[in-house]
Amino acid sequence: MFKFKKQERLCSKKSIEKLYKEGKTILLYPLKITYLITNEQDFSFPAKVLFVVPKKKFKKAVQRNRIKRLLRENYRLSKNVFYQVLKSKEKNILISISYIANEEKKFDEINDATKLALHKILDNII
Repeated sequence: MFKFKKQERLCSKKSIEKLYKEGKTILLYPLKITYLITNEQDFSFPAKVLFVVPKKKFKKAVQRNRIKRLLRENYRLSKNVFYQVLKSKEKNILISISYIANEEKKFDEINDATKLALHKILDNII
């Protein structure tokens, strides 16, 4: 359960456009979370996630990739309870996690923001 598989990643351009047009946003520094509850039942997982780190703020790909790795790891560790609630409510969700800080934050700061964001999303669903 603590894996992050290819099927959990949001790759479809149509879904990404729909997410940014119709989705709701939560700002929790250093993260900006955009989410959209969908009725599509073809998901193999209850959530599909996209991680975004802006090139404008982090010029070097090494920096962007490191931050994305941190974001993925934090999500992977905190998604367990999130998935259980989504499955019990029979909901599917698209999520975009964007990093908005100007400098790289520590693992713990990102972890706290990720957990809080997932709880806020669940509060809005229930």
